[in-house]
Amino acid sequence: VCSRRTSANMKKILVLVEGPNDKLRLIKIEDFFDSKKAILFPMGGDWLQGANYSTKYKDKIISALTKDKSHDFEDFDEIVQICDTDGCFIDNSRVIEDKTIKKIEYGADYIKTTYPKADLTRKDDKANNINSILKLNDIRLFYNSCNIDHVFDNKANLGSSEKKNLALCAKRRYDANNLKLIEELHDANASKTLDHKASWDYVKTGFNSLSRCSNVIIFLYEHIELLKPDIKKKLLDLKGK
Repeated sequence: VCSRRTSANMKKILVLVEGPNDKLRLIKIEDFFDSKKAILFPMGGDWLQGANYSTKYKDKIISALTKDKSHDFEDFDEIVQICDTDGCFIDNSRVIEDKTIKKIEYGADYIKTTYPKADLTRKDDKANNINSILKLNDIRLFYNSCNIDHVFDNKANLGSSEKKNLALCAKRRYDANNLKLIEELHDANASKTLDHKASWDYVKTGFNSLSRCSNVIIFLYEHIELLKPDIKKKLLDLKGK
């Protein structure tokens, strides 16, 4: 697996997303590319929250693909991962213990949790993994903040059934008009840059990893020569605004 290419003869792009609801929301990305160059693959969880994921991500991907039996690792020459930020870059002092809540709660400038020690560990592991992966050349990382539901529906603290229902609604919305997904990703790019590093610098600042923002649109611009003509035109039109 190597870094980004623009040749029409390239192999496929593996786009890792956290779970099936993320895939439902973003599945239209597969249709944006000529000849099905991009394949969305749900990881079944947030691998970035595991210690040392940045040093063993390739083994994790190979294992997941082998278990799924739909693709081989060798089918891909580019690996992309889209993650939720989950507030991982805020100061640890803003992770607040609250025994009255049943699950973790994301606010504009805080994270509330029943188990602060465990969640601080996961938070720090995620931030460390992200920082390490951003230095690598053979995997490209993009984000939704503070999570994908927050980006598209401005709801950061949903239960599993609500997540699925909204993901299905989103899929129907994009089935009716696939350009709508591009518009929403463009509007969600709060960093107002198409530079990958600068967009990450933005989300690492202050409470931005809890705010509503995404840099996934940059992934599309980076691969614009591989996209279908109507998708390319839409991106160029939006870039000019």
